[in-house]
Amino acid sequence: MLLRFLYSASIIAFGWAIHFVSRKQGKARDWVKGRKGWRERISSLSSLGDNWVWFHCASLGEFEQGRNLIDYLYDNHPEYRILVTFFSPSGYLVRSGYSKAHHVDYLPLDSPRNARFFIHQLRPVFGIFIKYELWVNTLLEAKKQNIPLILVAARPNPSALILKWPLRKLFRRAYLAFDHIFTQNETSEVLLEKLGHPSVSVSSDTRFDRVSSTKTHWSPIEPISQWVGNSPCLVAGSTWPRDEEILLEAWNQLAPQQRPKLIIAPHEIKDHRIDQQILKSNGSGIRHSHISGIHHGHHILWIDCIGLLADLYAYADIAYVGGGFGTGLHNILEPAVFGASLIVGPELRKFPEALDLQRAGGLKSIQSSAELAGILQEELNDPKRRAASGHINQRYVSERQGATKIISSWMYNSGWLTKRKSL
Repeated sequence: MLLRFLYSASIIAFGWAIHFVSRKQGKARDWVKGRKGWRERISSLSSLGDNWVWFHCASLGEFEQGRNLIDYLYDNHPEYRILVTFFSPSGYLVRSGYSKAHHVDYLPLDSPRNARFFIHQLRPVFGIFIKYELWVNTLLEAKKQNIPLILVAARPNPSALILKWPLRKLFRRAYLAFDHIFTQNETSEVLLEKLGHPSVSVSSDTRFDRVSSTKTHWSPIEPISQWVGNSPCLVAGSTWPRDEEILLEAWNQLAPQQRPKLIIAPHEIKDHRIDQQILKSNGSGIRHSHISGIHHGHHILWIDCIGLLADLYAYADIAYVGGGFGTGLHNILEPAVFGASLIVGPELRKFPEALDLQRAGGLKSIQSSAELAGILQEELNDPKRRAASGHINQRYVSERQGATKIISSWMYNSGWLTKRKSL
């Protein structure tokens, strides 16, 4: 009881801190503003009917991780209504209008009072949490009200503070609130079984299904297709300033006739930074928002909108994925499914897929612009070698599909779904 009291006090203090910071910080302001009126919105959901299925995602990445499950339920089980909640504005602001959810909202701050109100008003048929969201009060309230819950794509970090004394006891109760946990790998399965959870199984990562769906439903993006043509193309996705600095230095080190078409999609779109980079490029750079004026004299396309990146990777002969210089490596499976050869920064230790593909030969890690320039030169001079790397990556994704089918089959066999249709 003491641990839960201290947890709740810290959550409330966090809420106060966010309100204070929101006066100067835009993301915090969105977090606060978006939660205003949440009680009225959740209360009004009953007017749309019952049979709510609740998906909770931390942010946009977790939404994409669970999207195939959302789509499956929406397409095949119209008897349910779908609620998607987010913790972070970066997920909500992009997907608040998602067409296959009946309502999208923020998860309220995880105080005991908020948790009771949310669960009592919503009364979902069942809930699905994605990857690692463990809001103790909300989970324990759902458990108290006999709301079935599953956690999918789980991959707990053995060194995480929540699994160490004294927090381990509290968060063990949070994990036990789930009726079943689907993990990404056997290591996570063993860890959760040692924690005492009686119902854990490996399903692989739902991201493999998601990126495969992206490829299946891909269609050309004009006029990018015309601009790229038959030229080699390097797509740099989810880049941070350090990534862009190294990337542009390496690109400029190549001979002009050897430079590939370069598409850069920053993780955070900041107009002033993009404008500065375009000015430095002496006329070779252009924003996506000005794409109607693109021509073959432009060699660098800066993406200044959200939602295109996964499809842009289809143009990549080589993909550079950002975050590997310390902020956290972003999604390498999106370019891998299209058969791109992969390059990332040096920090791979917490990313098993990156380590797997590095060992297999589909991914290279760099620490400097000179190293990146050397790798780019090798890849551009040897298309067969580049294609072989891409094939390794494509096969890696293909062999790991199927998590959505495993999870939906479990829900049917457990009586959660009233009827079954094939995926």
